[in-house]
Amino acid sequence: MPNLHMMPSFNDIWMFDTASMMWTKLEGSGIPPKKRMGHVSAVLGSLMLIHGGYNCEGKVHLDDFNLFDIEEHNWVKTRVLMNGKEVVPE
Repeated sequence: MPNLHMMPSFNDIWMFDTASMMWTKLEGSGIPPKKRMGHVSAVLGSLMLIHGGYNCEGKVHLDDFNLFDIEEHNWVKTRVLMNGKEVVPE
């Protein structure tokens, strides 16, 4: 039986069109985040926020934030501040 550590992680983005009932892979410019699974995401206007997850290849839990601009099709460099200090992901 496969376990979590044997599953691949991905960093691709797919968009579902409810009118055509079709999936489209979005190609983005910029630096994509680490591959992951089990993350959470939310759309805020034209930005998709992606947080956390698990990278199976590195066997590491991720605690980072990433933004993808859906209209411009590019990854937006993000900075996270906590108590006024920048948090740098590992």
